[in-house]
Amino acid sequence: MSVREIPVGSPGDGPYAVAVTGDGTVVVSLVHAGALGLLAPDGTFSRVDLDPGGLPMVPTIGPDGAAWVTENATGRIVRATIAGEVSALD
Repeated sequence: MSVREIPVGSPGDGPYAVAVTGDGTVVVSLVHAGALGLLAPDGTFSRVDLDPGGLPMVPTIGPDGAAWVTENATGRIVRATIAGEVSALD
């Protein structure tokens, strides 16, 4: 067995929790950056910016394939697609 470490943001971004989409994309909450990181199956990394002070916590993947996450500081539930579309329930 081997372990591969993959950087997912800048130092201090605070990777916190992960979820995996149906296509194998790993979604990681970057709690201190106010963002979600997306690690695609081909190894490319991108991010979806949320509220910069929102403190996104533990993502989960909905039946629509989007990531859903709570923001601890704002009290919002946020939906983010792999394409970067973001909407929130206030």
